[in-house]
Amino acid sequence: MLLKATNNFSQVCKIETDSFGSVYRATLDDHRVVSVLDPNVPSPTPFERKAVAHVGSLAMASVSLKGRDCPSMIDIVNSLQRALDECMDPVLDECLF
Repeated sequence: MLLKATNNFSQVCKIETDSFGSVYRATLDDHRVVSVLDPNVPSPTPFERKAVAHVGSLAMASVSLKGRDCPSMIDIVNSLQRALDECMDPVLDECLF
């Protein structure tokens, strides 16, 4: 499906290339236009998956909670910094989100 939607990842569909790989524009069968990451980019590591899940949960809390329950930007930055610090600590075997 992605090969068809990106015209076999042709240069015509390429949006951008950077250190993470290339991004392609794809038009799905239902006419939605989406971005597709280069298939040659390696799968994310377990740390990267956990980091993305953590950022996603922070984002959801930021937009779904109201009033005093909604985290401030300082809370979000501090939480991300703690997660990064824990993951960068060579003593720990895995990230502790």
